[in-house]
Amino acid sequence: MDFLSDLELDVLISRIYPTIHGKYINNVYSLDELRYSFTVKDYEYALNLHLKIGLWLSDKYIKERWEGEFIRNLRDFLEGSRLEGAEVPPGQRIIALHFSTGTLYVELFGSSNLVCADRYGIIKCALREEEFRDRKVKAGEVYALPKLRGKPISELPEPPYDEKVPVSKHLGFYLATSKKIIDEILYRAKVQQDKSANLLSEEEKEAIKRSLKDLVEECKSSERMYQYQDGTYSLVKLLSKGEPIATYSVPLEVKDAFDPFLFRVEEASDDEKKKALAQSYLEKAKTLREIAQKIMSSQEDEFKSYIKEKGGSFEKGILKIEGETVRGDSLPALASKIYERAKEFEAGAKKVLRSRTKEREKKVNVVSVKKREWYEKYRWFFTSEGFLAVGGRDSSSNEAILRKYVKPDDYVFHTELPGSPFFVVSGKAGETSLKEVATATASFSRAWKIGLTSADVYYVRGEQISFSAPSGEYMGKGSAMILGKRNYVKGLQLKLGVGLAEISGELKAYCAPLSSASKMCDWFLEIEPGRLSQAEAAKKIQKKLSELYGRVTPLEEIQRALPAGNTEIVGIRKRGDIPYI
Repeated sequence: MDFLSDLELDVLISRIYPTIHGKYINNVYSLDELRYSFTVKDYEYALNLHLKIGLWLSDKYIKERWEGEFIRNLRDFLEGSRLEGAEVPPGQRIIALHFSTGTLYVELFGSSNLVCADRYGIIKCALREEEFRDRKVKAGEVYALPKLRGKPISELPEPPYDEKVPVSKHLGFYLATSKKIIDEILYRAKVQQDKSANLLSEEEKEAIKRSLKDLVEECKSSERMYQYQDGTYSLVKLLSKGEPIATYSVPLEVKDAFDPFLFRVEEASDDEKKKALAQSYLEKAKTLREIAQKIMSSQEDEFKSYIKEKGGSFEKGILKIEGETVRGDSLPALASKIYERAKEFEAGAKKVLRSRTKEREKKVNVVSVKKREWYEKYRWFFTSEGFLAVGGRDSSSNEAILRKYVKPDDYVFHTELPGSPFFVVSGKAGETSLKEVATATASFSRAWKIGLTSADVYYVRGEQISFSAPSGEYMGKGSAMILGKRNYVKGLQLKLGVGLAEISGELKAYCAPLSSASKMCDWFLEIEPGRLSQAEAAKKIQKKLSELYGRVTPLEEIQRALPAGNTEIVGIRKRGDIPYI
């Protein structure tokens, strides 16, 4: 296998990074020392990592927890951290991911390594602690890049060609890149690999220079990754390899090529070893049968000569050959025992072949990343009239909604209670929608958490929202000034429906006022403030919805949809049970 060179990794990471800049790492999963998945908060792709391949985006990830001191340290280092930068140092097969907590160095050369360093470059932990002539990879040491053996091809260096060695070897010493790139440079330049570097003509040197430049430019502008019959992957179309057997768009289809290496239970090489073992058993059985047949058709002296030619010996009824020792009181008895040994080897071959595990996608827990709409990071539901209503989960999301999504003619809902969400709905919404959004605002407010059964809500137009505090006053995060008249909706009952609604072709956990749930869900549970903790209620709701829908929804999705505070499950409802308000 020949995977991506430093320049190709740099191009791939540069295509990935803009989409994940500023994102937070949610969870770190790992199958073994080589294979990892990093889930990204509020993003429809995960980051998959293989320490022999590199890093790529995928809509599937390993949901496994290989345990060990390093992986625990890695989780502590990454989970909840913000991605602030990504780069591939020129000439190095190293990916440097800069987080708010420090830098994760992904070393894809040699025995491969993962190294966590703080914001000052001091190593906090490493998958493998190693000591080299020019650097130490140990906790407490300053992280240093390996010394390059040549110059990065991105700098378009010009070798001196002054050594009496094959030009392929000369370029290998002088250029910090992979063999496939050097082979392609020489192929395009029409220069024989074994030609001595000091015998190159000026025309050949110029052709190498042009080929190098062309390859670098093609790589930097590449929109495709190519796979070749011999297991080579490249962002440049390699003319020296012939036609590719597969092509993938960069960066999103790279997962189709590399995910199988992440999820595979058993590599093909392991399967080949079993086939080779079975074949060796069969060959030994064949040899033993031939020996047994020779015994039955020969005199003892003739048989001794035959065995000697085969590299064995036969003395005093003891036969030694092919690593086997067989004793027999007579030649027929010896032949019988050799036949039995042959049968044992044949049976062993069958057993090995039966135990062969075909190469397959993981039996480990491989999970698809849920594709989320922009509003799913907030509280949300669709009113009975079909309008999207969006509310905050905390002070930060309250502020984000008010600043990013509120238009002057939209309706904005809030309560007088501290800790209440702001909900927003289109200014075209009718009375039914306004009543439902008011109910949601009350239900997701602090009123539910303190166990109230009803609450008052007010609403205003978006143009009445101001973020400027009066002179001498201060507004906290997520707060806003309300200008002008407020319209109150009093005595709203705190009741919601929890079910599964089809959104963008997927069934998703849905929590909304009863009339909205009645329109959006085939089945839903009516809930109100009560005695069950949020976690207990989520478990009971998950179990009941699993029975009603015949599918299991992740517990965290249900819990995320519920209001904060204790909950009571009132009963089961079906679509159309609750009339529109």
